Amino acid sequence: MPSFILSNYPVPKPVFDLIDAQLAWLAPETRRFLLHVLASNVLNFHKITRHDLHGWLDLAIELPVEWIHEHFGRGFDPTSLPSELMTIVPYSTAANRCRAFRAADALLVPLLDWAPKSTQDASAIPLVNLFTGEPHQQRKLKEWEHGLQCTKPIRDAVECFGDCPFDGAALDAHLAEMERRWRSAPDDEVAVHEARFRNDRACATKIRTGCEVSVGGSFQLYRPEYRPSYTGRIVEVGGGAQSCSKAMKVALFDGIANLWNYDLRAAQGYVLRQELEDAGLPRDWIQRYLAEAKAAETRGAALGITKHAYKDCLYATIMGAPHARHWEPRENALYRALLKDTDDDAVRAKQRSIAVFGALAPLKVEVDAWHEHLMTSASCARLDPTRKKVRTLLNACGLRFKPEEHPPHKRKKRAAAFILQGQEAAFIHKVTTLGAKHGFVPVNNQHDGLVVIGEVPDAAVVEAARATGLRDPHLDLKGFL
Repeated sequence: MPSFILSNYPVPKPVFDLIDAQLAWLAPETRRFLLHVLASNVLNFHKITRHDLHGWLDLAIELPVEWIHEHFGRGFDPTSLPSELMTIVPYSTAANRCRAFRAADALLVPLLDWAPKSTQDASAIPLVNLFTGEPHQQRKLKEWEHGLQCTKPIRDAVECFGDCPFDGAALDAHLAEMERRWRSAPDDEVAVHEARFRNDRACATKIRTGCEVSVGGSFQLYRPEYRPSYTGRIVEVGGGAQSCSKAMKVALFDGIANLWNYDLRAAQGYVLRQELEDAGLPRDWIQRYLAEAKAAETRGAALGITKHAYKDCLYATIMGAPHARHWEPRENALYRALLKDTDDDAVRAKQRSIAVFGALAPLKVEVDAWHEHLMTSASCARLDPTRKKVRTLLNACGLRFKPEEHPPHKRKKRAAAFILQGQEAAFIHKVTTLGAKHGFVPVNNQHDGLVVIGEVPDAAVVEAARATGLRDPHLDLKGFL
């Protein structure tokens, strides 16, 4: 992955003051390194599926020694930082893992757990840059952001987002209920409820801090801020309405008149079918699945698992997760999903994992053939014709991916995400830019969906599909839950 260092991350002013007081004695470069680790840990927090959290362990960020030398010089030694500020997870050759860094709880807790009593209180608190303490300023995305290319379709879409309306009173009530459930949960459920509450509270902090009251005072407004990912998706800084729970989205948006949630139906499944078709590869399993009404629900029930768990296993398989009888949750995505679905019953989760492996085996055969096609085929339609010397893939967002720049055990998975999410993102970005033409206002990006004021007409879907090369898209109107 391209190397970059963060230099801007928005936090409430009281949070900056708490953290700055603890780091005032550090040398500037050491402070800069630690703040990069801290902000990256928080970004990881919003990437992790809420139910899959294992304490703070998953927040650590892998930083190769070459990256550290590039940005901080060969004389910089991160191991010199005291353990009360940062912990280091050692590298592991067996696990294909380089050293990982995690800011200590003394720094993470103020950033993740600080919260005002209400949206009204938060509106008076300014956002500042964690790295400098200066007032946080949103800016237009540049062509390159932190080492990642940000092509014109991505930049054009981001510029379409203005103020996002939300129901502050309902958000306050939601957070209070989430905390009540956590505090009153049985011992064996405390960790799950705590993880859900921490995630939503962190997302809410970015939404509420410095928000404004709408004209008329019936709701609040906040300005979402986005940064690019390597696939072309845009990620909301601070989590916001993009990374919160569905229940929090209901609280945020259900009370706002004429606000609608659109979702690209089975996005990665349809894109996979299209990719297999273009590659001339077998696609019988995914084709039957997409043609079957309520397929995830029906097939999940036949296996004794929920619709949600079945979809988790399906998409993990599409992305290249192995069907291996290796029962380590952080290294086995399907087992992790089924462990969650069985309330951490390891015996049942293992039994159901084996059944799911069998049910999804034909899909895995199709996916493995496509992954190999991306890595080796000279006829791959996703090859960039302008890059002859080094194999380079080009996705629908106009971004490039060089497999050789990624660890061998992660190349296929990352390439699959690059193509699938890139096509999905290109379509959503194009729909976003058509708002002014077709009479709707985009207010929040949801990766494979869009929250808008007004209605998205079929003409906009057809136009976006034609412009981005996505065949047979279905943009469904859905509730927020």
